[in-house]
Amino acid sequence: MEYVIGVDGGGTKTAVALAGRDGTLLAQTVLESISYREHGMDAVASRLRAGAGKVLEESGVPFHQVRCAAVGAPGYGENEQGDQALRSVVKEAFPDMRTVVVNDAQIACYGALSGRPGINIVAGTGAIAYGEDGYGASARSGGWSEQFSDEGSCYWLGKMAMGLFCKEADGRADKGPLYELLKEKLALSDDLSFIVEMEKEYLPYRDRTARLQVWLFQAAQEGDKAAQELYRQACRELAQLADAVRGQLRFPGEVPVSLTGGLTHCGTLVTKALKDILLEKGMAYRPCEGSPLEGAVRLACRELGSGTV
Repeated sequence: MEYVIGVDGGGTKTAVALAGRDGTLLAQTVLESISYREHGMDAVASRLRAGAGKVLEESGVPFHQVRCAAVGAPGYGENEQGDQALRSVVKEAFPDMRTVVVNDAQIACYGALSGRPGINIVAGTGAIAYGEDGYGASARSGGWSEQFSDEGSCYWLGKMAMGLFCKEADGRADKGPLYELLKEKLALSDDLSFIVEMEKEYLPYRDRTARLQVWLFQAAQEGDKAAQELYRQACRELAQLADAVRGQLRFPGEVPVSLTGGLTHCGTLVTKALKDILLEKGMAYRPCEGSPLEGAVRLACRELGSGTV
């Protein structure tokens, strides 16, 4: 028997799966992020080894029967020196087998669209769109940096939530549910203590800032109009990413666009707005058919020539 390992290395967590050569998942586990920019290459190596060890132990499959490992990693393809180092780390973590490393947006697209032509938007901690047109061409848009881009992402929405709180606190916007919610959740003694809290406990940490989006979503559900508008604005930004990818590729007919990432937990608040905006741009929203982890497994199977992609 031959097996493959797929790795979905997101910005906040990493999922690892063992599968048969036909793509059937046999075991999976979740670990910390393998973003080398945030955690370093040593951490990436140890987490990949730990993930492989866990799924092999759970399934009872010996390591020597694994023939390929496919890793989707955040930031891959953006720095040649870093890419080379990451490929080396992956090869060391999975010796004596074929290995392939791609950007995590690529495996998300493979999973969401089952390997068919189209575009997938990843809106998690960051935001990026990736697509393939069926003629051998691929393209991406977004995924630059949370410091100056990543519009539409959970991190971006987290920062927008900070700004909205300030506006609601000092009268530039009507006080809505977000104002009271953040005061309660952060146990603020007064409005201005929000500054120290954000600068010390949130802004230095990408994942914590992104998690502020959860409270923004709660405020939107409770009727905060300004919070709801921020989600519509996020959807406009995400649709623009997909439109930019479409402009770089050739699609003979309708362009399917799917959405993956943490923002999908917002349900119809996001998906309905995104669907409407995409339709205006001549694209069609499609629910995801599979996960990024399944996309990584699909890629590994393809590397072995199994014909599953």
